Amino acid sequence: MDPKQEIKYLETMLKKLDVEKAGFVASKKYNSLVSTFLAILILVLIYFFDISDFEMWFLIIGALVIGVVLGILSYWKLAEQQWPMLKLHINKESVKHRLDELKNT
Repeated sequence: MDPKQEIKYLETMLKKLDVEKAGFVASKKYNSLVSTFLAILILVLIYFFDISDFEMWFLIIGALVIGVVLGILSYWKLAEQQWPMLKLHINKESVKHRLDELKNT
């Protein structure tokens, strides 16, 4: 691994070790809120506007992309929920020592 990348990774890890609470993405309400909002938005667009075939395909492709993004966010959510259990097993002093080694070379 490139030393610059390793420094960036280790600094980010040290910052996250000090954070007690997981982010909003890890909350259980996030996907529900986003999915509900997007479903209502799509229904409003279909109901109130005269949509041509091209616009319908655009809407379908947009919904597909949004679904993929929500899937990625769900994966991220699970990773954030598991972080508090993993951070107990990370040796903070070892990470700091390695960071000092990289910065001094």
